[in-house]
Amino acid sequence: ASIFEPTGEIAAQITPPQSVLVHELDLSYALLPWSSKLRNGEAFRKAYGDKVGFHYYDDEDCGIFWSNDPGTTIGEMARAIGVLELEDEMARVKEFYRKAKVWR
Repeated sequence: ASIFEPTGEIAAQITPPQSVLVHELDLSYALLPWSSKLRNGEAFRKAYGDKVGFHYYDDEDCGIFWSNDPGTTIGEMARAIGVLELEDEMARVKEFYRKAKVWR
């Protein structure tokens, strides 16, 4: 049995003879694409320490991030260090290509 993160990566897995799989997964998360500001997640660690959690995947150039601080959302943290969530970054890139008339 396996539990997958929204990134598609395996978060937890068991194989026989194991029969019970328990894994904590935060349901409030941000998918963040590669950004030089992000520095593979180290920008979050430097700014927030233990108040943020993440798994960054170099091979996918993205990561899943969550807040361990009940007073600050992961979206607020991302905006504070100047990175866009995946959907916002995709919208920005699509608009760039649309303006350049390379993509409709």
